[in-house]
Amino acid sequence: MKKITLLSMLLCMAVSVFAQKSVTFDFTTDGSGLPTVEAEADDYTFNGYTFTIQNGKWNDGSKYGDPSYLFIYNNTKGKQIDGYVTLPAMDFKIGSISVKTGASASTSVQVALMKGDVVVETKTLNATNSDFTWTITGDEVGTRYTLKVVNTKNAQFQTITITEASSAGTLNFKNAGDVNFGVVLEGVQTQEIEVVTDGLSENVSVSVEGEGFTADVTSLPATGGSVNVTFEGAAAGTAKGTITIKSGDLKATTNLVAVVAEHRGTLNDALSVEDVAILCDKTGTTEYWVSGVVAGSAANNGALAEETTYTNLALGTAEPYVPVQLPKGDIRTAINPYDNPDMVGKTVWVKGQLLTYFLSAGVKNVTDYSLDGINAAISALESAKVINNRAFAVNGYIKTTGNNETVNVYNVTGKLVATGIAGRDIKISQKGIYIVKVGEKATKVVVR
Repeated sequence: MKKITLLSMLLCMAVSVFAQKSVTFDFTTDGSGLPTVEAEADDYTFNGYTFTIQNGKWNDGSKYGDPSYLFIYNNTKGKQIDGYVTLPAMDFKIGSISVKTGASASTSVQVALMKGDVVVETKTLNATNSDFTWTITGDEVGTRYTLKVVNTKNAQFQTITITEASSAGTLNFKNAGDVNFGVVLEGVQTQEIEVVTDGLSENVSVSVEGEGFTADVTSLPATGGSVNVTFEGAAAGTAKGTITIKSGDLKATTNLVAVVAEHRGTLNDALSVEDVAILCDKTGTTEYWVSGVVAGSAANNGALAEETTYTNLALGTAEPYVPVQLPKGDIRTAINPYDNPDMVGKTVWVKGQLLTYFLSAGVKNVTDYSLDGINAAISALESAKVINNRAFAVNGYIKTTGNNETVNVYNVTGKLVATGIAGRDIKISQKGIYIVKVGEKATKVVVR
């Protein structure tokens, strides 16, 4: 009986010797030893470990809302001040560092993991209550790493976990966590997924599962590399899959999650405000057509502003509205709800990028618009034969020069709104963009 007990003890000791070490610092309930006002590059002891914190503090959940968290700033009272937390030295080689974001954290904060003055990798912590992991290779015992906010946002850390590097080697995805895709109906998108390794003796096999997902390779060298995963959105909704990598006894799997809009994002099949909500920040710099009812101007978090403005408009019939950034120039002049109050309640089509705006899913960098979903205002004008210096607007009149040619004035939907003779003023009753044809040539005129 004693021999069995002794053997069990030895086995337990062996397991503990070879188990990977992991230390988690939980800020959700305890901030003992941490600053409660903005710190200025000083050392603080938390749970027996030394942290260096600048421009950060521990927020008590009872005051700021549960859960509590370590708050790191990059902007204080309008001044940009580097905010960072340098993590404690560990008595083991570090294989990864993970953070869990705060429940109300900014979803556009960028945090760099740094080794001294060298940036290991910068991540955008684009989801609240989520885990983000930096994988580390070639580490030395006692190395201290820093989490530094690199844009003018604020980072919230509920937990920070430091995990030992595996003695069998390292095999992981550089950006641990779900790989998210966002496509229009029948759209295609490719994501590059980087595989990091250290100390492997065998090549890495790659496999992808899930309808609509494919990979460009089935194996990588033992030194790692990149896999291009492509998703084709055949049907609206959410599609899920996985990508798995293996080398010897090591294995890592991560989820592939794709959302597919109900529309194609073309002028005659524009995205809805609901489509914008699911695709926001997932489509990069690609421009798509979006349509919706103009409700007024935008305020933060999908709300309406109390008063209209000329710099933006809000689309939708209820919160959250989709804020649309209106660039300076013809587009703003033609459809902003401040100068064009009759736009409120009308449906408009805008072409732009699906990006966060006013802390909500929005449309930015707009390059075109339409008032009927058939004719694009700017692109139609650009395709016309242009005349120079023969038509212009002054005080609500369109003035033209020429030799008694017929002048036709069209609105951006192509409707003829006025006619005249070159050299004679033509009265225009409404502000906006017009196409003025003098004879067989045309130009664009903005009536303000």
